[in-house]
Amino acid sequence: MTKSLFRVIAVAGLTAVAGALLGAPANATTGPARDITPPSVTIEPFVRFVAGTTVATSYDARGSIDNFDVNMVADWTVSDASGICSQQLTEQSYDTLGGDPDPILGSDTVTTSIGRGVRSHPFVEDAQNYWRIPHRFVVRVTDCAGNTAVSGISTTSINVDEDNSRVVTYTGTWATGHFAGFSGGTTHFTSVAGATATFHVGAGAVAIAMEQAANRGSATVKVDGVLQQTVNSNSITKQHRRVVWQTLLGPGDHTVQVVNDATAGHPRIDFDVILD
Repeated sequence: MTKSLFRVIAVAGLTAVAGALLGAPANATTGPARDITPPSVTIEPFVRFVAGTTVATSYDARGSIDNFDVNMVADWTVSDASGICSQQLTEQSYDTLGGDPDPILGSDTVTTSIGRGVRSHPFVEDAQNYWRIPHRFVVRVTDCAGNTAVSGISTTSINVDEDNSRVVTYTGTWATGHFAGFSGGTTHFTSVAGATATFHVGAGAVAIAMEQAANRGSATVKVDGVLQQTVNSNSITKQHRRVVWQTLLGPGDHTVQVVNDATAGHPRIDFDVILD
């Protein structure tokens, strides 16, 4: 055996020993492990109403709702170590009749590609259409390693309770106002401090719409006796059917109270309509 051949054998042997000492097999190739974990995607189970927007209403000759357009938003969260490269939103509603089937939502759906950074979907829901077919959503998310995950279902819920509904109980001094701009043509109004409108709702989205004007004031909203927010119905510009408060409630029956603060100089509030 020549000296040069001996050197080659010796170097190869040292390399193998070093690899064994480091815990890696000889001639092994190393590199980052491929991401095989799908993204985490969680969608809110209920679509929410949007505070600061206006409910658009119209009624037929019999006084029944002809259209009742409400601004709503579906929200979700997404995370993934490899980053998000694409998203698709699938919806099922009255407007998607005749669309494609979906393995989660069923028949009559439409799927749209949306930006990878989007985390909410605003839309306008007509209560009339919702009562025909509920509006539902799922989101499909693909990370930059090619893994895809599908959210649960987000469901729209719209029930309309006018101010004169039997579900609302009034304490203190209230009167009824009549005007075509009010939802259903009426509101209950008060200028007395502590006068309260109370109603009960279950889980999901709930909102309150009130009249806003220069002579209207503030009210305190409580849920199950806990202060949620002070809403302001004072506005230089008159706003009919304005959503002044909204939230998403957990399981169970909840008591919502709207208490007049009787703001100095403009103590009146108008309780117009409940969305839930």
